[in-house]
Amino acid sequence: MTNDTWFVSDTHFGHKNIIKYCRPEFTDVDQMNEHMIEQWNSVVKPDDRVIHCGDIMFGNKDYFAYNIFPRLNGTIELIIGNHDNVNFLVGRNIVRRVHVWMPIPSIEVVVSHIPLHESQLARGSKDRKSGAVNICGHIYEKDPPEGPYINICPEKAGYTPLHIDEIAKMAKSYGE
Repeated sequence: MTNDTWFVSDTHFGHKNIIKYCRPEFTDVDQMNEHMIEQWNSVVKPDDRVIHCGDIMFGNKDYFAYNIFPRLNGTIELIIGNHDNVNFLVGRNIVRRVHVWMPIPSIEVVVSHIPLHESQLARGSKDRKSGAVNICGHIYEKDPPEGPYINICPEKAGYTPLHIDEIAKMAKSYGE
């Protein structure tokens, strides 16, 4: 049995006000949470790895810990986002590993919460000299900056985590 790796960003579970900012298709936070849990579990299996590019939840931490997190498949590794309380997330065993950013030279990407400066992208390339593609979140429904950036926020990814093979294909096709 193969364990798969998935990528997601800026789920903002529990964040009521994000609906009026960039998720108008939802009528309330419960509908948004349920839809994202359903989409997450439609692809992520219990033994899979999920690289979450930050901003997992916003608001009532206990509600998230007891009512949402136990329903999410997979083991979560966190790229720290600006709304993440790392002590809480690690202390409650919600995330297993924490990263500021993550180079993945095998598919020539650098994963981060916010778009990185292009000078930092060589860290994700196989030769550590040429540039890699930055897989990021933080910018919600907006297009990423000009350059080698792919926004994987839920609004851009259909509220569904993206498989590593899809990330690799997107990165490889960048600039073609």
